[in-house]
Amino acid sequence: MIEEGLLLINKEKGRTSFHVTQAIRRFTKFKKVGHLGTLDPQAEGLLPILLGRTTKLVPFLIKLEKEYEGTMVLGEERDTMDGEGNTISTAPVKEISKMEVNKTFESFIGYIQQVPPKYSAIKINGKASYKWASKGIDKQLPSRKVYVKDITPTKISGNEISFNIVCSRGVYVRSIVSDFGKKLGVGAYLSALTRKRVGGYLLEEALTLEEVKELIKSSNINKHILDFDRALDFLPEITVRDEYVEMIYNGASFQPFFSDDVVDFPQGTKVTLKNRNGNLLGIVSWTGNDSSRKTDKDSCCEYIRVFPPQDNTGL
Repeated sequence: MIEEGLLLINKEKGRTSFHVTQAIRRFTKFKKVGHLGTLDPQAEGLLPILLGRTTKLVPFLIKLEKEYEGTMVLGEERDTMDGEGNTISTAPVKEISKMEVNKTFESFIGYIQQVPPKYSAIKINGKASYKWASKGIDKQLPSRKVYVKDITPTKISGNEISFNIVCSRGVYVRSIVSDFGKKLGVGAYLSALTRKRVGGYLLEEALTLEEVKELIKSSNINKHILDFDRALDFLPEITVRDEYVEMIYNGASFQPFFSDDVVDFPQGTKVTLKNRNGNLLGIVSWTGNDSSRKTDKDSCCEYIRVFPPQDNTGL
């Protein structure tokens, strides 16, 4: 039997993220399959796939930072902002110094306002933006606040610049490239993009769809699946004493004596609750230790989600 958990996929260029999830659903027979952030069809690289009730962890995993390597072409703008689109303008490219490239990249670091590409899956009046754009209907997408942790050039060759970017969810690298070209006054489009990392999950650990298919046939796929109970191991955890596990399932006000751990966290920290076997019981938001509780009955935390053992329908 295939375990529920997190499976790292190396998405090939030309496939949609939807196609990948559908293929995994067929291979594994899980009813519930999700992923941690869409990759454009022309992008490749890491696509973490969630199996079974692990899809319930999407709100906590989707916020993990992402790292990409890409290449842009200067001197040309395309309507899709990538190599698949139609050319809408060209401009001669003078020799650009590494200092000028670095300075322009630095202008994107931090919180920025970004307008997503019109050729994207963002919904406008219930329809994906790219469907409007493909019909020649220009629907304006509002700008939104996104975060770029770092972006640096790795190679400059003629009118091509390769770069590495670390960013939050919601960042469109195509838009970064397009805006980069506009700042230099020559235009640019994204010619290649590979997602290298999502949080602590690396592309080097990912499998192709063909490899997944073969591993399922040979009954060796489970060793490549990060099981449900470990998917949030990047969060701090508290081990709950056996006699209080049922009370957690029933939503009882969490008390310090529920655990032998002596812990305290900054207010608002998300913390996992596990039993002595390491099974995930729930996720809480920490509100305070003994000193901040007004009475002995006040909880140390607020429940965000509880995962009772019977919560396994629709796998």
